[in-house]
Amino acid sequence: MFKKTLITLTLVILFVLVILFNGWDFFDLNGRFKNILVGKMRSLVGTEFTIGELSLGFGTINLEKVDLVFRDPRYRLSIEELRFGYSFSSLLRGNIQPEKSAEEISIYQPRLTLTYNSRKEVKSDVDLSLEISSE
Repeated sequence: MFKKTLITLTLVILFVLVILFNGWDFFDLNGRFKNILVGKMRSLVGTEFTIGELSLGFGTINLEKVDLVFRDPRYRLSIEELRFGYSFSSLLRGNIQPEKSAEEISIYQPRLTLTYNSRKEVKSDVDLSLEISSE
C-alpha cells in the first residue's frame, strides 16, 4: 500500500512539474513579467528603459542587457547583468514586497555614459562656481 502511494505521488509531482515547465514557456510568463517591470521603471526613471532578457528562478531574478536613460539625457546606464536574490520563504508567507524580500542585488559590468552637447548652454550652479573679484 505504501509503495503504491509513493509511486502515485511521485508520478503526480512529475506530471505537475512538466505541466508547469511547459505552461511557463507556452504562456510566455517571462515576457509578461518583463513588460510589467519595464512599464513600472519607465514611469519612475525615464522614458527609455529596456531589458534584453528576464529570467525567473527559485530565489533569483536575472535581468540581462539593462539599458536606462535618465530624464536628463546626459546620463545613460548600461548593465550587462543585474541579479536580484530574494527570500523564497518570505514569498511563501505572502510577503510580496520587494524591499522586504530582497536579500542580494548583484550588478555585473555596469557602464555609465555621460554625454555633452556643445550647442546647449550650460548653466552653472551659483553655489559651486568661484567668482574672481578684481579688488
